Amino acid sequence: MKKFIFSFLLIFFALTCSAQTTRYTNEEYQFEYSIKKNSYISLFKYLGDGASFTIPAEIEHDGQIYPITEISGPTTNDNGKSFIPSTCEVKEIFVPSSITSLSRVTRDNKFLEKVIVENGDNITNCLSAFYFDMNCNLKYIIVFNNKNKKFYASDWNGGTISFSGAEIALSFFDSSIEKETIKLFFRHTYNMKFNEEQFNYLISELKNRGTDIYKISKIEIKVHKSTIETNSFTFNFTSNPANELAYGAKVIAGSTTYVSSNPVIPDKVDFTAPTSDITGTINYTRSNTLNWNSVCLPFDIKESDFGGNSKIYEVTSASSDAITLSRVATSETTIPAGTPCFIKSTDEQWDLTISDATISSSVSAQSITVGNYQVVGSFELKTIGANNYKLTADGSKFGITNKDDATVTPFRCYITPPSSSNAPAFINVNFDEGATITLVPNDAEPQKVKLYDLLGRPRKEATPGIFIKSTR
Repeated sequence: MKKFIFSFLLIFFALTCSAQTTRYTNEEYQFEYSIKKNSYISLFKYLGDGASFTIPAEIEHDGQIYPITEISGPTTNDNGKSFIPSTCEVKEIFVPSSITSLSRVTRDNKFLEKVIVENGDNITNCLSAFYFDMNCNLKYIIVFNNKNKKFYASDWNGGTISFSGAEIALSFFDSSIEKETIKLFFRHTYNMKFNEEQFNYLISELKNRGTDIYKISKIEIKVHKSTIETNSFTFNFTSNPANELAYGAKVIAGSTTYVSSNPVIPDKVDFTAPTSDITGTINYTRSNTLNWNSVCLPFDIKESDFGGNSKIYEVTSASSDAITLSRVATSETTIPAGTPCFIKSTDEQWDLTISDATISSSVSAQSITVGNYQVVGSFELKTIGANNYKLTADGSKFGITNKDDATVTPFRCYITPPSSSNAPAFINVNFDEGATITLVPNDAEPQKVKLYDLLGRPRKEATPGIFIKSTR
């Protein structure tokens, strides 16, 4: 019997020892951690006392890299209540996308002010992550990429009524950028209103993350509260929140829609004239501007606005098979808003900042008749079809469109021929100075023209004589 008891105690002791988790200390980030299943790291306790703490996505242990996937702070039996001790003066915590589980991150810390979670959809467990009382300083918890997992205030504060939540959906002018859903939890007070403070915090953190807010086309905000709360949460903006975004972007807050009149004009985005004149500094950026560009902008421009690296041309005359481009008289010559023109640039990108400018409520894209042709500007994505003339995408060539679904992009222009039924594949372009431009069919890869002499023998271009083009 004694032998049996002794054997049982040995087994119990062995199991107890094996159940204990070995804890290590990382000197660089100043935290205690353990290795789980020999494959990932769980954070146990923060040992530092800096103003902010960024949880690394991975660390090296004994020559091997392990991902950090969870925070599971100490229990009361470990002589501690949470990963961030109550006496630690950390004000900000950043949680990377590698984290999938959060628990006991903070409980009674009076210093923590904000928490940023990089990817909420990666978090599969979030239980009692942030306990606090009404004396805490925690103002915001923002969870980016929170489309699939729906976090609410109770996930973060253990069921107290201290936080309210807002679900925010971002859409972008560029449809190839995926729509993003964000959760923002903010401190609850009676008659809480989602106002400039919460909105400006969101914009600030988007910028900090590297998001270009001028690419955002729409922000939709819905306020959430827990089922046991009876207070009414409304939106209260004393100024237009959409003006933080580019021109034409929208902020939809509850039943109210705000439209931006910010004079930051996004390229390739449909433009509608403002309801009233906008004056001030206008900003406009266009990429891939090296060489030739077709231009039609909703504000006045001149060559000097481009830093002396561009030359502006207008179509000044035309015949049945040729047009003439003339450069503006001086670098200070004004091209009025809505005027279609062509610019030859030595810059790869324009970053125009034009002070004391105006976007008129009556501005529109103009169509100018020159001889037998029309030079047509556009402020919107427009289908122009086949048999019109425009610059190719790379800005190096100019010729006829050959597709029925050919389009012109906002803030560009195109040229219509005298008759679309017999529009020539090539037209000549004359210049009043030494500039040159190549004419080839647009909306297709340039095709090299084959030349043959009258006997059907191939001949090189630019050699004198009479030739047969393309076919013998």
